[in-house]
Amino acid sequence: MTNKNKSIFALFSIFLFISVCWVPAITGHNDIPTYKSRSDQNTNIFKDNKTEYYAVIAACSEYENRRNNIPKFPFPSISEKKLTLLYSSLLLSSNWKEENIILLINEDATYDNITKALDEMSTKVTENDVFLFQWQGHGSEVPDNDNDEYDGTDEIICPYDLNMNQSIYLTDDNLNYYFSNINSKAQIIIVESCLSGGLVNGQNDIDKENRIIFLSTFENTLGRALYLTGFPLNFALAVSSNQQLSNIIKDENNTNNFISIQECFKTAEYLAYGQYSIFWIFLFIQCFSDTKSVSDAVISMIYSFCLIESVSFLISGHIMLNHPQIIDNYGVELPFIKI
Repeated sequence: MTNKNKSIFALFSIFLFISVCWVPAITGHNDIPTYKSRSDQNTNIFKDNKTEYYAVIAACSEYENRRNNIPKFPFPSISEKKLTLLYSSLLLSSNWKEENIILLINEDATYDNITKALDEMSTKVTENDVFLFQWQGHGSEVPDNDNDEYDGTDEIICPYDLNMNQSIYLTDDNLNYYFSNINSKAQIIIVESCLSGGLVNGQNDIDKENRIIFLSTFENTLGRALYLTGFPLNFALAVSSNQQLSNIIKDENNTNNFISIQECFKTAEYLAYGQYSIFWIFLFIQCFSDTKSVSDAVISMIYSFCLIESVSFLISGHIMLNHPQIIDNYGVELPFIKI
């Protein structure tokens, strides 16, 4: 093979690796519905002053059992500042009030605190209001005891005091129960954890009417967080919901006084995939700096990719592959950020 052909092959291989991250972002748009025109009800949601915005934002990178830390102990865990990026962005908009948001980070994100927060919201939120729930942290799976899952497992989110033997975790069925007790106009549910794609499509799962669901992985794949930005979907949504960036984020035909949650996702999806690509770009740069050869660097990348996925599968039975996705059971654009 000539040097020219080697270079072409190397560049093609780099493109192929990056496309592992980017192709789903392009083809995945087929799954995003064409939203109905903004109804008067939604356009005027900020004018009648009847709608309040409530949220429970929970995240955990430092666990009671340090072996569960993200990343694993003794490496430093993802910082609290990165876990609260979306929370900080929401407070820039006047429709999100600090007193309406319950923030549970690390040692506060226990099973009891999360369930109590959801119970509290069931007494505050009315049928005119919008409710948001966000989780960043570990996700896993347990045997399905009520036979409502075709694969025989319930997906779970793992709180700070996770204990598999004592069932200290929240299944998709548990979450649906708590969400169903909150009588809201609409619900936005964001789950960024391994196997999050499995939280939907079961009989008692979370994808019910009037809910807009954001998930970070496929049904059977593990997710990846980054030191640089923390949880990629959280970072992407924080940027796309930042009121100060509204002129960039909102659709060109948007003449209303809000950015919808659907508009936020269109921007966030690409930002999330861009972060996943960073891993492979930096890996290539490192390999190239060691070998001074493009083709050798590509071979090292392929080897690293295969090694990472093989180890992941051998340990957990799942490969690593982030895939941000939206499941919209609300039907029309939902105002999210007032501008």
